Amino acid sequence: MSKDQRKKVSNTIHRSQWNFEAPDFPLPNGAGIGRLQMLSFPSGVTLFRSELKVEKRCEIDAASDPGELRNLICSQIHLSGKSQLLTPDQHLHSTDPDTGLVFRLSETNTRILLPPKQIIRHIGVSFEIDQLKKRVQNLPEALLHLSRSSPTSAAQVLPVTITPRLRRLCADIFPIAANNESNMLVLEGLSLGIFANIMQNLLPGEKSVFEPTFRESELIDEIARFIIENLSVKLPSDDIANHFSISKNRLNALFRHAHNQNVKEYVRNQRMVSAHQRISETDAPIKAIAAAVGYNHVSNFAIAYRDHFGETPGQTQRRRPA
Repeated sequence: MSKDQRKKVSNTIHRSQWNFEAPDFPLPNGAGIGRLQMLSFPSGVTLFRSELKVEKRCEIDAASDPGELRNLICSQIHLSGKSQLLTPDQHLHSTDPDTGLVFRLSETNTRILLPPKQIIRHIGVSFEIDQLKKRVQNLPEALLHLSRSSPTSAAQVLPVTITPRLRRLCADIFPIAANNESNMLVLEGLSLGIFANIMQNLLPGEKSVFEPTFRESELIDEIARFIIENLSVKLPSDDIANHFSISKNRLNALFRHAHNQNVKEYVRNQRMVSAHQRISETDAPIKAIAAAVGYNHVSNFAIAYRDHFGETPGQTQRRRPA
């Protein structure tokens, strides 16, 4: 595919409008199919949400007007799937369900690299820098650095930890159609909430005196393996703490230190990660998958899955790569 052809594909993708019933668009070189929606709001925030069924590795040129790029602070979050952002300085920045990105680009020629055999559910929120400065007087230093009038490089990228709260905000966005004024207000509010949560994520916290011992550092890995190997059974925090002869409070402190989650949140996240992998990669019935990750009732599993990924298990199953 020539450079002009890649640019044409990119412009088509990044300018598409859709409402979850719209036709799919092809990924470059027959690599799969996808859908993308871009919604701009009066507050200066823009929402991107996409679903990509990637069957073969591909690259997408994220072409845009250079003047427009310089005036935006952008973010990228995945509810499922992985990708890499190849910026003009030839650095790769990875996005997955645990780590997102916030970035500013002063040049075009940025590419999105999509690994094969996966389903990507993506949320992106961008903010016009001038509007952001008007609304927030004291920006976190990291964002203040990104918002300065003269960027120090062609690409400035920061990682963002995906907290349970941030994930839930992103998941809540997917089922809402942009088909009336009240829904648009809800989508704008959620988009602002996502960006605000990212700002909180970048705020420097008070330095913690917590420091795990060498044995506790090893213990965190042991407990994580124990959880992953026993997802089919109940895993109350009290029982895990007793099994490893540690207090529940200390157990949660260790997991917050290592995973930015308490044990209950970590268990729930691992159940969902395992379920998504099984649904995406196997033909196993949903009921069997629910049982394998610790849910006796399919309805409870479907609710938890929807809260985590913003779609039902059946919707994931129907888009499973061939």
